[in-house]
Amino acid sequence: MYICFLVTRGDAIGGAQIHVKDLGYQLMQLGHRVGVISGAGEPLQKLLKQHQIPHYIIPELVRPIDLIKDAQALVKLHRLLIEIRPDLISIHSSKAGILGRLVCYQQQIPFLFTVHGWSFATPGWTAPLYQILERLFATITPKIICVAETIRHQGIKLGLPPAQLVTIYNAMPDIHPELRAQPERGSPVRIMMIGRLEPQKAQADLLRAVAELNRSDVQVDLVGDGSLLASLEQLVTQLNLTAQVTFWGYRADVANLLAQAHIFVLISHWEAFPRSTLEAMRAGLPVIISDVGGAAEAVIPGVTGYVVPPGDQGQLILCLKHLIDDPEHRLLLGQAGRQHYEKLFTFERLVQQTLKVYGELLDFAPQVTSGATD
Repeated sequence: MYICFLVTRGDAIGGAQIHVKDLGYQLMQLGHRVGVISGAGEPLQKLLKQHQIPHYIIPELVRPIDLIKDAQALVKLHRLLIEIRPDLISIHSSKAGILGRLVCYQQQIPFLFTVHGWSFATPGWTAPLYQILERLFATITPKIICVAETIRHQGIKLGLPPAQLVTIYNAMPDIHPELRAQPERGSPVRIMMIGRLEPQKAQADLLRAVAELNRSDVQVDLVGDGSLLASLEQLVTQLNLTAQVTFWGYRADVANLLAQAHIFVLISHWEAFPRSTLEAMRAGLPVIISDVGGAAEAVIPGVTGYVVPPGDQGQLILCLKHLIDDPEHRLLLGQAGRQHYEKLFTFERLVQQTLKVYGELLDFAPQVTSGATD
């Protein structure tokens, strides 16, 4: 089977891009032919090249709404799909979700749309527009995969047909046992957050909480880059945390860093279903997660970690203090998190469930002439 993935951005690596890379690579290992179509950008281009995944670039495919570029991208995508003629298109991210579904429907190419987070659920002026577009395009979309149950319920609440929406939880490929953390051992206690340095991720709240704790036996590791780097560095200086905070920037070896951590924190103001929580549980770390979007679906409160209200500094400080002071509890929560990952969030489970949906689509799809062999 020839499967093409379509994702909007190539200039940044987020959950959708990692998902496409991981799923595409696994499908190739199973003998399928795979390609990825995206907007321009070196980060995704390098990532796909490392895994020998064919990559088609449409420079006009960009995240912001731009009627001229959107029209140009639509034409180029139309021509490209006529040329490569895949058996199925797996579409990811909102802009690609609109343009891709339109072209696939017109060309009668079997397709589905995977939602990593609805654009209408993200703050901004485009939210009402995407509400209208998602209602409209749901009428031509045979199946929508949601990476969390919360996302599925958001779609149903919008008025999308429940039968079209299927939940397949996001997942992460496993790591070598040597990369599992030992959260009960070592000092200082290392608290790690993974995410772009943007207002959404609320790294400043974590820094203020650590400053409030006033503990010299704590180290904070912030992994990711973004527009807030300078202001966060300034805040670290103001809070007298310079010796206790490390900015790691974007890292491709996140698993190696998590292996050295003791506590994972993700206290975003909004999320869909963050993969970084799964990476932390895969490593055997206790987690502290804000109750936004579908983030809490990955956690069993009190068993694998803690769920705190977004922006609740008091609760965050209490959870941090409890985990910092109790190494054995960190170990118990981390072990339970690892077991939870093995039960629900392995990549083998995601591939199996996704291939089942692909098969159902192709069984009912009109026959088209493919540019590939099975």
